[in-house]
Amino acid sequence: MTFSEGTNNTGIVQDVLFRTNTNVNEFPLKDITRFVNEGYNRVAFAILQADGRMNWDDPNHTDQPIAVADLVSSQQDYAVFSSAPSALQDWLMIERVECKDASGQWQVLQPIDRKEIPTAVDEWNDVPQQPTMYDFNGSQVLLYPAPNYASTGGLKIYFNRAPSYFASTDTTKRPGFATIFHPFLSIYASNQWNITKKNDFSLQPILDKIELEIGTFYAKRDKVETPKISRAYECYK
Repeated sequence: MTFSEGTNNTGIVQDVLFRTNTNVNEFPLKDITRFVNEGYNRVAFAILQADGRMNWDDPNHTDQPIAVADLVSSQQDYAVFSSAPSALQDWLMIERVECKDASGQWQVLQPIDRKEIPTAVDEWNDVPQQPTMYDFNGSQVLLYPAPNYASTGGLKIYFNRAPSYFASTDTTKRPGFATIFHPFLSIYASNQWNITKKNDFSLQPILDKIELEIGTFYAKRDKVETPKISRAYECYK
């Protein structure tokens, strides 16, 4: 489904107006768009929660979900997302962190949480050298240890991000997930209208069902991987 297809009344906006028996004067386009984008968040969350070994990223994005920063000698914390382009700032979860070593070769860093550090945080890995681990506190990436060298573009963060949201002026833009589930967005927006204006929750069971189906569908996307065969367990007690 496209976002708005007025000619044949087949767009998401038109489906919302049909399901709610309203028009754009009663249900303004800006409110429809806001509710549709809320539903888009629900879809993205369901996909990322259920996704197998094939990662999902909204194909409407025009860049890759990668943030890049310069490594600064002896600097431990990097506010990567605040300096990233705005299109990259709507992220959901970090997937992978890499940094260049002193020779310019990329190395994968292992995640660690501050509560796992066995000593005082300021005393742990406090001598700058090649970083081997990272901690993400919600706004900054901290490297352990801090690098003892500088590297332009030497830090990369791969992440799962939010979808490419609709603008109220969109027409031909389509949701970036399987077409069979596109009606979820119009049903979600209609449900929000019904709840707000009529205290009517009748569409909620339909949404719950579709959300489960989305999870089931995307959980099966790792079938391209060769199944691993293991020896059957036998108990001899």
